[in-house]
Amino acid sequence: MTEKPVPKQVQNLIDLYKLDVEDYDKLLEKMKSFQEFLELETEKMQIEDFEKNLQGFCDFRNNCFQSLQQRAQQTAKLKSQLTSKSGPGFKIIDLKPYLPEHSFLELIELSEILPQKMKQVLELDNIIIPKLQSELETVMEELNRLQNARRTKNIYRPKDPKEARFIDRIR
Repeated sequence: MTEKPVPKQVQNLIDLYKLDVEDYDKLLEKMKSFQEFLELETEKMQIEDFEKNLQGFCDFRNNCFQSLQQRAQQTAKLKSQLTSKSGPGFKIIDLKPYLPEHSFLELIELSEILPQKMKQVLELDNIIIPKLQSELETVMEELNRLQNARRTKNIYRPKDPKEARFIDRIR
């Protein structure tokens, strides 16, 4: 039995799916390490460390999602091209006659793994975001306490020094 050549568009789709899985794995790893960081007692955490880790996490996450969005656009184009060849409505099963068995199985496996990875990211988001909101509330309370202390201090201490006045008692 001779192997059917993998159409270029399907191979590109498989490659895009592989890159997506890799990016989701990296994102999940980073999210888990950030979650562990958030688990530390906040009293032991320095503000600079927290800010640095939060900024690094946000930058990584944004870059990762930009890559995923760009590949999603490429995937949509490939799917529309494949739809024009296989008929209306893109379904992976419709590609089976055009693909060798190993390529078809790989495509099926990747298309099943991706939603699982997305679900894991959403689950971690549901854990991390409330913790960040809690940290933000704590910071806002501390800021509010400091502002109230400053206001109280300013009430009892005049803002501008009064200038000296000469009072003539001879009159």
